[in-house]
Amino acid sequence: DNVSGLATGLAWGMTSPYWTITKAGQVEIAGTELMSPESIRAWLKLSYPLSLWELPTHQLREKLAAIPAIADVKIERQLLPPKVIVSIQERKPVARWRSHQQQGFLDASGTIIPQNYYGRTLPKSQLPSLEVLGYDRQYQQQWQKIYPLIDNLSIKITAIDWRNPSNLVLKTELGQVYLGFYKDRLPEKLTALGQSRQLSSKIPLARIIYIDLSNPDAPTVQLKPQPAPRVAKVTATGRD
Repeated sequence: DNVSGLATGLAWGMTSPYWTITKAGQVEIAGTELMSPESIRAWLKLSYPLSLWELPTHQLREKLAAIPAIADVKIERQLLPPKVIVSIQERKPVARWRSHQQQGFLDASGTIIPQNYYGRTLPKSQLPSLEVLGYDRQYQQQWQKIYPLIDNLSIKITAIDWRNPSNLVLKTELGQVYLGFYKDRLPEKLTALGQSRQLSSKIPLARIIYIDLSNPDAPTVQLKPQPAPRVAKVTATGRD
């Protein structure tokens, strides 16, 4: 009858060699720039031959979405020609990260991406200029607040040192900046830092040891002592 014929047709279709993935080349990886397609295929751990209909797309998507370097994944089946299309949305590194002899990257959300997920050394053109030291996942909420502010500052910041949570330290074009406790009035402290640009027109940057913004209502600047003026020695010479 029609029902049994339809069931037979479906069964044949699901096992048909025309709808079977037989090699890695039939798994197309799209959207990768920093990660390699080969590394994505390796994480999928697919065994061939594999029927398109038996492909566990939900489980595979969850497996890839758990990788720190990946923000989002979409997996689609294509019947003609038979292939699997894996679309990757990578996280964008915005800072280099070092902590406890580990290194990698941070994205704007504060997700830590260990270096090994890229499988290679990123070219200098793709390396973020900002470095973050001592950052841990417990600081993620604060990072999400501080990063947009830092990214929009008119003063260039090259490093954020989180190794002492009671005194967050920035390395800036003006010199070192002490912000004090990392949870305390950060937006106000960064606003005060933005207003400190005029310092460079009043004080030689070489004299600044650090700028203390731990109390943004009363910023202070620690300076090196003024060099003592040089006194030229005048010697008299007599004539014979």
